Amino acid sequence: MSKYIGRRFINSIAILIVATICIFAMVKASGMNPVLATLQGGRLSETALQDKLEHYGLDKPVPLQYLYWLKNIVTGNFGESVKYKVPVKSLIQTSLPITLGLAIISFIVSQILAITLGVISAVNRGKLIDKIISILTVLFFSIPVFFLSLLYILIIAKHFPGYSYTGSFNTFGEYLNRITIPVVVIATHEIALVTKITRTAMIEQLSSEYILALKARGIPTRIIIWKHALKNSLVPVITIAGVQFGALIVGCVMVENIFSLNGIGRLMVQCVMVGDISVIQCIALIIIVTFLISNLVVDALYAVIDPRVRLRKKN
Repeated sequence: MSKYIGRRFINSIAILIVATICIFAMVKASGMNPVLATLQGGRLSETALQDKLEHYGLDKPVPLQYLYWLKNIVTGNFGESVKYKVPVKSLIQTSLPITLGLAIISFIVSQILAITLGVISAVNRGKLIDKIISILTVLFFSIPVFFLSLLYILIIAKHFPGYSYTGSFNTFGEYLNRITIPVVVIATHEIALVTKITRTAMIEQLSSEYILALKARGIPTRIIIWKHALKNSLVPVITIAGVQFGALIVGCVMVENIFSLNGIGRLMVQCVMVGDISVIQCIALIIIVTFLISNLVVDALYAVIDPRVRLRKKN
């Protein structure tokens, strides 16, 4: 198993290197310039402009700029923010925990709900509860996140006028209070796909011969469903769940801006508006790394749940 994970890790490193080239090239193609971002409508002398270009390493050829940036990020130096006049690393250290907390809690809630609903839907295939679950999950998935956020805000304001989702993050209780509604928004929006995949996989498993054999042996139905059928249904569910977690980091951008959460999503929007490329590149890199880590975790879970995956890779 360690060799299998090792190969996947090496592949991830190769993908990450290609991703850094793509990030750097796209930022360059956008024409964003941190020097222009610092002018704020003013002008610089030729000497001052040259000093600024040298400070940000923009006086060098583009390939050397990339290698200089790559060397810095390997050593943990992500540059300086031209908007906030502080190291990018300190901004990320402040913002990333908020986004990760929101994404992780939303992911856990959405997966528990989705898998549970998928199992219930499969067990009650063709019945009223199955149709209700299918309609509701597709409905919530079809509603845009920003509209769903505003809808929840209106519902809370009308029926729970004393509740406030604004405030500080001084305590863990305040943090949970701030992210409760954003978590509900993201979770209800994300459950549709996993619910559908779980339902389909469970229906296939419940129709298998080994399930009939377990029933013939007198094993209780709940054990057959939740221990045997669900376990064998998890491979396609894990695939989608792994991709969804990476996508949640991207999805947090909209939610953070609506609910004024100072995570990396909101930070990125603010920095794009002023061309703060050091922050933009760092956040884009974090998103890519999140996807790669998610894929590695999925591969590891594959090997644990289904040993045949390791055998196929060896052959």
